[in-house]
Amino acid sequence: MYEEVLLRMRQCARQGRIIVTNHADDAMIDDGINRYDIEYTIMTGKIIARQRDWARAEYKYRVLGSTYSGLRMEVVARLDPKDCTVIITVYLL
Repeated sequence: MYEEVLLRMRQCARQGRIIVTNHADDAMIDDGINRYDIEYTIMTGKIIARQRDWARAEYKYRVLGSTYSGLRMEVVARLDPKDCTVIITVYLL
């Protein structure tokens, strides 16, 4: 359903245009997740939901996949106007 969005996120990941928020960075440290795990999840996962961010008047997307080592993980991200993927948070399932 959100193939176009996922394709843009994957293009950003391939080109290194990923911005990690402070919140996502803290979550990565807590769960032992690195940037490669995020990129791997985006490249191999699928969007399972779109959520409205009322504060920013835009959409964020939940990408379900796995880390490079095979742990199930979810990435919550949005596309910004500069065509970068902004990682809002990440967590292991």
